[in-house]
Amino acid sequence: MKKKSLAIIISIILLGILLFVLYYLNTNNRVETYNITLNDGEEIELQYGEKYLENGYIAVNSNNQDVTEKVTIIGSVDENNPGEYQLKYRNIIKERTVIVKEKNKNEESIQFELKGKKEISILKGTKSQEEGYIARSKENTIKTK
Repeated sequence: MKKKSLAIIISIILLGILLFVLYYLNTNNRVETYNITLNDGEEIELQYGEKYLENGYIAVNSNNQDVTEKVTIIGSVDENNPGEYQLKYRNIIKERTVIVKEKNKNEESIQFELKGKKEISILKGTKSQEEGYIARSKENTIKTK
């Protein structure tokens, strides 16, 4: 009878130690997660070539304390390459999708070149004669004057 009682007591003590160790490991290895609110939503659209600027976010932990400075953004956006880009916010389960749209083929950039001198002096009371300009697209000359 004594041996059975001793075995039961030792089993209870070992079980207690095991439960304590498991609890200790569980509480010390927790990864703190945050609740995040993305300013301007989870999806942003950019025009081709438009610079992406992070619109900001607010992060709080489970105790409702501000932990915004602990969040790290992983990912990047290539504004000159149309497609979808995922930005991941570390320590939380949140992503922002940035969509870079195709370049509008109807919009073309035009460069202007002024003819004549870069600087001119005009006397008060006299008329200035513009020397003209050349407007060019990538494909060809559009207009000259």
